[in-house]
Amino acid sequence: MPAISSTRPDASAVGFPAASRRHALLGGAGVLAVLAIAVPAVAKAAGAGYADTLFVESGGRKLAYRSVGKGKPIVLAHRFRGVLDLWDPAFIDALAAQGFQVITFDHSGMGLSTGERSYNPSALVKDAKDLIDGLRLKDVVIGGWSFGGIVAQIYVAMFGASVSHAVLISTTPPGKLVKAGEQLFYDLAAQGPATLEQYTTMFFEPSDPASRAASQRSFERIFARETGRSPDVSVDWALAMFAAALAGMGITGLPSFVVADALRGKALERVRPGWHMLTTTLYAAMPTRKYVPARTRAFMDYLVESFDGRGGTVDPWLRGALAD
Repeated sequence: MPAISSTRPDASAVGFPAASRRHALLGGAGVLAVLAIAVPAVAKAAGAGYADTLFVESGGRKLAYRSVGKGKPIVLAHRFRGVLDLWDPAFIDALAAQGFQVITFDHSGMGLSTGERSYNPSALVKDAKDLIDGLRLKDVVIGGWSFGGIVAQIYVAMFGASVSHAVLISTTPPGKLVKAGEQLFYDLAAQGPATLEQYTTMFFEPSDPASRAASQRSFERIFARETGRSPDVSVDWALAMFAAALAGMGITGLPSFVVADALRGKALERVRPGWHMLTTTLYAAMPTRKYVPARTRAFMDYLVESFDGRGGTVDPWLRGALAD
């Protein structure tokens, strides 16, 4: 059974359920910053900041990826509007130093990857699956930050037998949100290109001098690479369908976790309650034994409660959004 860790909500995307700026610091980029501070000396000519961009060909498209380190493979899916170069190199190097082969990638049609771009969850999960299969990776750790954490959760649900662990960084779990996101996060996520002040406000604590200093160091590492950078994801494209729906321009199909806040706030209405873009079956396999550990039983109860293990079809994000 894959182990899931750190499911703190985040606010790195417009329309995403999210936590406060301080929670995002502690659960998201703050995690990146803490690891980066722990590894202050990053080589100038090696490591994640200078890794070659490689490609896997699958389904008529090329998926761009970078691989740093040797050991157990960990595949990381990035945040909303994220690309290869928006991971802090010190974070990647810190993982590699702990004995991991760290693999980051661009989704189809984004960054340096070719193909049709889409934020449809089935397409995003297929990208990860095709990359892992193309590299012939076994017993992988699947990880994701914010938006990527949702991709990782769906990947575990669909292909859990090939996963040893899931690492979820500053993402949103299924079900009803305890705390909604700050509007400031949504506003900043819709801006581009990135500035130091935007980066600090979204992922650090701007009122704390030490946090601001850590943000500047992280920002400088991220943008130190001058050649072969992965192009940014256009704000206009990323938000176009969501914004058009909010403006009343028509009907669109969007992932439930993207529109959960808008549904809860009555800004959008679900017009086809019985229709789903993607459905998956979640399997939980356990060894046969008389006594089941309490933590395993608690996890199983959580799955049943969140995904309706009695045989029904429940979208936990929609249930959370429409439960009021």
